[in-house]
Amino acid sequence: MDIKLVPEQEEALKNYLQELLKTSLSTITSDNKPFVNRESIARYFGVSPTTITNWVKIGCPYIDIEGRKLYGKEAITKWLEEHTKKAL
Repeated sequence: MDIKLVPEQEEALKNYLQELLKTSLSTITSDNKPFVNRESIARYFGVSPTTITNWVKIGCPYIDIEGRKLYGKEAITKWLEEHTKKAL
């Protein structure tokens, strides 16, 4: 089977695969770290980075090291559990 692509399609496919690889590698490398950046913690919890920012505004824990925020997986998991509303 031989697939022919026009140059634009080839470039689009190349860019897509590079982004997919970049995202996959980022996920693999951040899974073993207890503290990660906003984008990684958002992926970990399956939410958007904006959601993480909103969580921080209402008390979600983070560490600030020289202006760089890092987020602990265990700390945020505990915080979420503490803020989970129980159904009556």
